[in-house]
Amino acid sequence: MFAQFKAFSRLHPLIRFLLIGTLVTKAAKSMTTPFLALYLHMKTGADFGTVGLVIGLGYFSSTVGGVVGGALSDKIGRKKVMLSSIFIWSFVFILFGLVHDFMWFLLLNILSGLCHSCFEPVSKALMAELSEREMRFRIFSLRYLAINVGAAVGPLLGTYFGLAKTGTPFIITGLVYFGYAALLSLMMIRLITVKETNIAPEKVQAGSVLKTIKQDKALRFYIGGGILFLFSYSQMESTLLQYLNNDFANGVKIFSTLITLNAVTVILLQVPLTRLFEKYKSLTTISIGTVFCILGNTGFSLANGWIVFMLSMFVLTIGEILCFPSMNVLLDELAPDHMKGAYYGMQNLYNIGEFLGPWLGGMMLALYGGKAVFLIAACSVFLALGAYHVGRRKFLSAQHHDVSPFSY
Repeated sequence: MFAQFKAFSRLHPLIRFLLIGTLVTKAAKSMTTPFLALYLHMKTGADFGTVGLVIGLGYFSSTVGGVVGGALSDKIGRKKVMLSSIFIWSFVFILFGLVHDFMWFLLLNILSGLCHSCFEPVSKALMAELSEREMRFRIFSLRYLAINVGAAVGPLLGTYFGLAKTGTPFIITGLVYFGYAALLSLMMIRLITVKETNIAPEKVQAGSVLKTIKQDKALRFYIGGGILFLFSYSQMESTLLQYLNNDFANGVKIFSTLITLNAVTVILLQVPLTRLFEKYKSLTTISIGTVFCILGNTGFSLANGWIVFMLSMFVLTIGEILCFPSMNVLLDELAPDHMKGAYYGMQNLYNIGEFLGPWLGGMMLALYGGKAVFLIAACSVFLALGAYHVGRRKFLSAQHHDVSPFSY
């Protein structure tokens, strides 16, 4: 533990602030977002199908906006994009707690998705630029740990502050984000130079994002692998509850226990597993992690009681811990310095997997049953691993032949 604290203290002060801020803001956001559908229904009287459309549009705007926001940060600088997006985001949350009109909620949820997609990829790009390459797996692992701790604490706070009756948690979240934005602004002024927040020696031109996707074959395979991986992961988040509720006694209790086990495992094992695997190459770590994910999903398919489900969730969570930070590192290795924001923004295209996963998973559950769904999820992870390996070969081949996809 002392060694971890010492390593944390050696990080750039802004990275430490961003990691702590990730935990605090995720906890604040998690007071509201898990209950957003219920809150919108209560405030507007809209049916659940219409509310679902509003929620979906937020995810859609986040997927599209990430590509634009990341590229924009390469063009005008990290500082401008990060601060403008999080200040706007703070007012979006405050307004969520004050308005009652359906169209306002629709607009605010789209804005929330856009702010998320602009801030998150750019903050990851900035942390990568302010750190040494060998430290990035540890940094992204700590960031993932912070997200999970915040996600575990936030819903409890939301219940305490009475989300079911008032919009108070939204206003509190907005104020937390505003305070974080103000402190972040001061930190950036004090600790980093203009050069550090505008690392773009080759200015990104209009349309360069689409050109990059077209010319960088490795990136396309990485994006495909991320989509397939999140398609599989979304089955645990959405389809698993329906499967347990339909096919098992006390299915909801089993699901609640599994989600708690997932959060506790991440919190307890993220740091020791990071120390164990940071000496390996990122693709090696992803390969090992995907094996755990395949075994976990196969276990869900074969499980017939509490013990096997819990063991499968534990195994799947180990894979999750290894894969998510390594996917960030692998993309960082691919991204040229002047386009890191654009590349991290393209990670939002992974959300297509989360977008399609619950829908297709629900249809497969109805047609073939839960056992088939999780076997398909295991196959999806296997295909994702193949896509990452092919992408890595394309990247190494381009380096070997000195072929740059950025010659435009």
